[in-house]
Amino acid sequence: SVASSERLSLDNQLRKVLQMPPQMFTEHLLQQRLLRSEQRCKNHSQNLKLGMYSDAARYPHSGGYVWISECCNAGFCSVFSGSIFDKSVQPPTTILKLMYHWSSNTAVHNVLQWVKVDNFVVKTYYTFFRAVCTATVQEKMGLLGGAAKQVQVGVISLGTSEGQ
Repeated sequence: SVASSERLSLDNQLRKVLQMPPQMFTEHLLQQRLLRSEQRCKNHSQNLKLGMYSDAARYPHSGGYVWISECCNAGFCSVFSGSIFDKSVQPPTTILKLMYHWSSNTAVHNVLQWVKVDNFVVKTYYTFFRAVCTATVQEKMGLLGGAAKQVQVGVISLGTSEGQ
């Protein structure tokens, strides 16, 4: 079926992305707009510059990519700052896997097994992804449903007989 071939294609694309070295992975996230293309100094509102930290081991998940401040002594900040990957204890690859499985409606028991996270992590991120989507729909399509109408977002599980 078309859905199966599209899912297989997405699986293969994700597999390739997850096998990239950290530097290429970060570049891919930037190209896909999953990371900010601009960052501003929190003290002076000046643009930071995207650069490489000399010791990539200090920023292992980004391959050394950092935002560099030239206006104050703030120095560097994470390339993941202000993104869905910011301040997470999970590596960006894990969050990307969770995002993929959430959007594909993969059964939670499979996600737990394949991504190697616990139920709390899955629930936390799935709730966050749903909130981001809900806010984006509200922001971009404020009149969804028409004037003076309310649209509610529900949680459903497709193809399962038990609640997750």
